[in-house]
Formats: sequence, C-alpha cells, structure tokens
Amino acid sequence: MEAASCEAPIMLRDLDLYKVILEGNYRPTTDVEEMKEAILEYRAHPESLKELKEKAKAISREYSEEHLLEIWLKFYREQAALGKK
Repeated sequence: MEAASCEAPIMLRDLDLYKVILEGNYRPTTDVEEMKEAILEYRAHPESLKELKEKAKAISREYSEEHLLEIWLKFYREQAALGKK
C-alpha cells in the first residue's frame, strides 16, 4: 500500500493473496526470472510504466483512509437500520 500511495508501479509475485486484494492493478510475475525480464522490458520502454502508475493511483484511492471510512460508515448505518426493524 505504501508503494501505491507514492504512485510507484507495482510488480508482485502472482499469488492468490494479491489477486484478491489488488484485483489486477499490478504486474504479476511467476518467478524471479520473469520479474527480471519485466524490469528489463520497463527499462527499455519506460513509457509502458504509465499504466502501472495509474493502477497504483487507483489502489491508493481504493484503500485511502477517506474511502475506507465511507465504507465502514455505510456498513454501520445499514446495520443500525436493520436493528431498528
């Protein structure tokens, strides 16, 4: 999340944990060799990092304090309304 807050391009191992949380907003790699190839590709074509930076920005917005507060407030208001029935 810290990298996303800095709008840094994110590349991670292709693990289910990340898939659930980040939903395709990062560059998945299967191993060190694939990660190395991706880094070399980005080095040769730095303009292709723009999309990953935009995805990092989306992650940052999704997990911002403000957005999470909105989600929890909505949840608790719904629970309170159900309790009044």
